Amino acid sequence: MAGNLGDESCKQYGSGSATYWKPRGLLNEFGGEIEADLLRFYRVDLLDYHRGSLSLRRLGVLIKHLPADSALVRALTDPVRAEQARREAKEGRVIQLNEKRKRTYGLR
Repeated sequence: MAGNLGDESCKQYGSGSATYWKPRGLLNEFGGEIEADLLRFYRVDLLDYHRGSLSLRRLGVLIKHLPADSALVRALTDPVRAEQARREAKEGRVIQLNEKRKRTYGLR
């Protein structure tokens, strides 16, 4: 993988026939890698996105153009790490959903 993630990696990452970037999906699965890369390469804090001072569009552009030696590119090109991240993200979503249900229905 040369230079940056580019459109081909985007297609490989997305589910189905997606040909566009899904920064939120990448954040769910590779949040740690993205946070580290944003700080390392751009001196941008990922919390700026959550604070509203970094748009989703700009975040997507920064992610898309990360260099080949970024943690995200390494994670995406390592099939074992990519599968592990997908599993962890799925488990995290299940835990969050269960917690939301507990709060909604007053369960413990």
